[in-house]
Amino acid sequence: MSKDVPSDPWERPALAVWEESRPGRVSVAWSLAGGVTAGGLLVTAVSLAGSLSASMASTVATILFVLGAAAGFVHGGLLGYLGRDLSRSRAHAFRGVAFGLLLLLPSAPVVWLFTILLALSVASLGSGRFELQLGAVAGWMVGLSLCAWAAWEGWLALKVVWARWPGRREGSLIMAGVLAILSLNFVTTRPEIWGTDIRVTGAGALILAFGATTWIALPVVLATLHLFHRVMGGRASGQDRDG
Repeated sequence: MSKDVPSDPWERPALAVWEESRPGRVSVAWSLAGGVTAGGLLVTAVSLAGSLSASMASTVATILFVLGAAAGFVHGGLLGYLGRDLSRSRAHAFRGVAFGLLLLLPSAPVVWLFTILLALSVASLGSGRFELQLGAVAGWMVGLSLCAWAAWEGWLALKVVWARWPGRREGSLIMAGVLAILSLNFVTTRPEIWGTDIRVTGAGALILAFGATTWIALPVVLATLHLFHRVMGGRASGQDRDG
């Protein structure tokens, strides 16, 4: 690092640290994409089946946007931290995530507006009004762009995590099995959206299954296998010392 650039990340410009910080980038990308996926894509899938009226779509989309954005930020930060550059300090990762949270304060409301446009796209495209149709197209363009960004950042972090993960083979098999079981179960039972009487469509069920696998099962499996390998490694080293 240059002599003119402070080594302490708390003394450097926050934006520069965020751009270098994988935890910061992944947390922001997953937060915005999580809000779009839950509040926009899921609500659109339900609306296509006629299970949700246009008057209720914006309310449900807002609730799901907040939940999806919060879950995406937490899990994105965790994934980014596990896949961080080990040559950088933990303080660098934490400051990247902290500044990412500040970036969400102005950006999340803007993305929420486009998410509402996306959630109302079924009614907008059938309204015959050009301005509503244009808004729906804009919502889809922004939403898909954010999901693509989140997928890219997540893929870069996942490659690093997978390479470092001692239990990657069994973990990958477990995650594939969890996704398959949840997808089959959700498509068969069609769960209701929490807090409402709205039952999701087949596409919505697949989105929920993927979200549950990524946001709930993945952290549990990662933590469990990490603890298992740590315990087994400790026992093996203890046996070697006894031998």
